[in-house]
Amino acid sequence: QFPANELAPQAQWWVADYYYAKEDYAAAELNYKQLFNTWSRDALAPEARMMAGRAAVAWSNYENAFEHFTSLTLDTNCPPALWGQAMSAFGGALMKSPPPENDKLGNLKEALTVYKVLAETSAKKYPTNELTAAAWGELGNCALQLADYTTASDAYHKAMTFHTASVEVRSAARVGLVIVLNRVVVPQWRTDFDKRTLEANGEIVVGVDEVARNLEGPLAIPVCVRI
Repeated sequence: QFPANELAPQAQWWVADYYYAKEDYAAAELNYKQLFNTWSRDALAPEARMMAGRAAVAWSNYENAFEHFTSLTLDTNCPPALWGQAMSAFGGALMKSPPPENDKLGNLKEALTVYKVLAETSAKKYPTNELTAAAWGELGNCALQLADYTTASDAYHKAMTFHTASVEVRSAARVGLVIVLNRVVVPQWRTDFDKRTLEANGEIVVGVDEVARNLEGPLAIPVCVRI
């Protein structure tokens, strides 16, 4: 009723948050959209667009989510921290969304590109950003699903060793690396796989010698992970 009131954007935010908390995500998205459409110059507008994207993902409206997130990632005036969040959320939405009929791996490939840009940009411009390590981990997850094991192992290694990586990110990267190991071919692992990754900080121990003496061909490699 009073769009000119200086408290109106905050009031609209509270309404949107109310629906989000009730898990009525369609209504939440609608109300966040109303905020950034009505008060596009308000400080809350970019955050509202981010929340609209999250709400869209929550009710599986991925096309809307893509629009909200890319509106932020392509905006040169987007605050750096919010840009990182939007890139990460965009990659996550791509991984969750149903793939196109004509390209079953299309979303994964695009998500891999998004996470690569996020990880490399954050590492250079915002080296203390916690999203950097998480982005490397998600890049590894994309590569793993695409059966690009070299890229996956490299990304997991970077996630594990990045100085701001949380315990959760490091642990997830170790698990991803174990999965990679279980999918490589044992006779080739010494030449095709970066052994330094396996020995990082002594945290992963692989019983390859014993396996190689007794088995041939693709197999699950016994692995002990200390987390």
